[in-house]
Amino acid sequence: MPYVSANGINIFYEVRGKGHPLILLMGLGADGAAWEVHVAEFEKYFSCYLIDNRGAGKTDKPEGPYDTVTMANDVLGLMDALNIEHAHINGCSLGGMIAQEIALTAPQRTDAIVLTASMAKLDNYGISLLRSYLYANEHYPRRQFRQFVNLTVYSRHYFNSYGEMLVQKEDAAVRNPTPQPEFAYRAQIEAILAHDSVARLSHIKNPCLVYTGDSDFLSPVEHADWMAQTLPKGELCVMEDRGHVFHFEEAERYNRKVVDFLLQQKI
Repeated sequence: MPYVSANGINIFYEVRGKGHPLILLMGLGADGAAWEVHVAEFEKYFSCYLIDNRGAGKTDKPEGPYDTVTMANDVLGLMDALNIEHAHINGCSLGGMIAQEIALTAPQRTDAIVLTASMAKLDNYGISLLRSYLYANEHYPRRQFRQFVNLTVYSRHYFNSYGEMLVQKEDAAVRNPTPQPEFAYRAQIEAILAHDSVARLSHIKNPCLVYTGDSDFLSPVEHADWMAQTLPKGELCVMEDRGHVFHFEEAERYNRKVVDFLLQQKI
């Protein structure tokens, strides 16, 4: 299995495809394998690096707290170890926060950026929702916890149409023999709650696609619009009637937009 030692931890990653490097960073509680429905398309054009973030998947899970600067340095350390001079980055939710910190810390290592369902800072609603996730993870049975999260990250339209499929996914998550430990989930939530790039976002000069769903409770469309306008080379794309995981709800449409955006960039 491919691991690198960087920034004091062992980081698990997978490489798929050929072409310019594209680093894929998933969100809270998820590992790199969650990119599967996307990387099946991305790998046709790019060398895709699916990375398990600190605290998730097969990557080490040290005691917290974590922060997005440390997690960005994890990725930069992996890039050093694999001799990746610079790369596109697609970060989803927490992964997008990490991508922001990579661009701010090492702009010369960063090409184009996709911020998928991400934010510069949580508002009070988002903070309360994340704290509810934390409580549910620590007090609810595993299946009930997954059901609660799904009610908040999928759009009402998608949930009503594909509820049975989501139940099957919940059952698969419950059967996971190596679920994320509670302390690691808490540490990742602490990183999200502490992230604040509001005053620094305009320093990111890279071409940046801000992609959101208009029914996203965590990354509201108003905030995504502000991010796109604040980023010097920001571009906003909104998927109508879709929630926080709009990229799963409309994977084919999402994949095409991301590929088109990245391919039009000069490297």
